[in-house]
Amino acid sequence: MTSAFLSLIGALVVALGVFVLRANPLSTTHLYFAAFTMSLSIWLFGIAAWCYETFAELGLRVAFAGASLIAPTFLGLTRTFPSHLHEGAWRWLVGPLFVGGVFSILSLTTPLVAYDAAVSASGLHRRAGPLYPAFAVFFITTFAAATTIFFQRWWNARGHARVQLQYLGVAILVPGAAAITTNLILPVITGRSTYSWLGPFFTGLLVALVAHAVIRHRLMDLRLVIHKSLTLVIAVVLSTLPVAAIVLVMFWPPLSYHLDPHELIPMVAAVFAVTILVTPIRREAERFLDKYLYRA
Repeated sequence: MTSAFLSLIGALVVALGVFVLRANPLSTTHLYFAAFTMSLSIWLFGIAAWCYETFAELGLRVAFAGASLIAPTFLGLTRTFPSHLHEGAWRWLVGPLFVGGVFSILSLTTPLVAYDAAVSASGLHRRAGPLYPAFAVFFITTFAAATTIFFQRWWNARGHARVQLQYLGVAILVPGAAAITTNLILPVITGRSTYSWLGPFFTGLLVALVAHAVIRHRLMDLRLVIHKSLTLVIAVVLSTLPVAAIVLVMFWPPLSYHLDPHELIPMVAAVFAVTILVTPIRREAERFLDKYLYRA
């Protein structure tokens, strides 16, 4: 189940990157954002394969290969966004991108960074290779440099650019700090990767916040056009969530076998409650989505 959820988040990250890149393929900012999201998705798919256990070793290598490129591509994004402030940015990025590429290749082809992946009831496990400390130092210093540059840009920006930087910063830095804690800092301190499966879930927050910034604040001058019928579908889905919640909470696992007589009354009550709730929930969800998506 964890692998499936991580794969879904990875697919959403890929879709976000493709959406941004297609909007302006010639923009340096869009290229770096797409590279950043692709690096994230590789890391996500690697962790998903690692959690699947059958492909644990391959997943570990893929995850570290993607993680090696996350920090330098984020640095590239901070050096080129907003787009009118990226003069001379390339010379600052050659070194980090080269080192990240080397770590990515070594992670994928050798056990020098990490190896011996395993899955147990307590979580994920792996052994650190001789280059793991260097990888950790590279990632943390590069991410810290990118964060410093980002805050400088945000401090000096005004108006709409400041708002866009604010949303992009929250979308990347908050999930990034959480993922770095679970997937890098804790493993460095404890020598264990028990909670490495948790870090990728924070990427879902990144997707949600960036989507919000695109819809409401035209992040990177992007425009997301959503058809009216899609909001109706989303509203219907939201209105059925109470149905699923009631069924799962009250009747699982007994539902998978049979319903005993003493379960009949709760079943009838649940159906009655759902009948009452679905229509107003759908109506309120549709009204909220209309205001959120189509507000001028």
